[in-house]
Amino acid sequence: MIERLVKEIGISLKNKCYMSALTMSAMIPDICGKAEYPEEWSVGKRYKQWYQKYVLDEGGFGLQLSSDMAYSIRCSLLHEGNPSIDKEKCNVKCFAFIISDSTANKTLESSLTRELSDGNKIYEVYNLHIELYCGTISTAARKYYRANKDKFDFINYRIIN
Repeated sequence: MIERLVKEIGISLKNKCYMSALTMSAMIPDICGKAEYPEEWSVGKRYKQWYQKYVLDEGGFGLQLSSDMAYSIRCSLLHEGNPSIDKEKCNVKCFAFIISDSTANKTLESSLTRELSDGNKIYEVYNLHIELYCGTISTAARKYYRANKDKFDFINYRIIN
């Protein structure tokens, strides 16, 4: 299942089907989170834990998007069809995914932050390149899946053509 999703994410990006790629990418930490934390009933908790551990901590991919922001993207996409985040919960004023055809001088992720008097920070602007988001999650998932195939025994489906 994970290998198939990762392959289809790549096909979607190649064919500029960005909503498909984003939606599948947002699903992956749900699936891998269930494999890694099968006893955890809170979807949000296991999603964020898996994302933090395998995308941010162990990934070394350069993506800075927090687990709270990643989960917010997932919720917005899957429940509303909206490729954005909950700006209030994530302390972001302006969020955008970036699409660019040019591979040269591509801005992958950028933000402008300001520290508040209570020590928290607010993002005035947070831009994230779709290919970085999708590619990072796909790479982390493929690596995790190949090392943990036995944990995916809960996946039981058939697609008949």
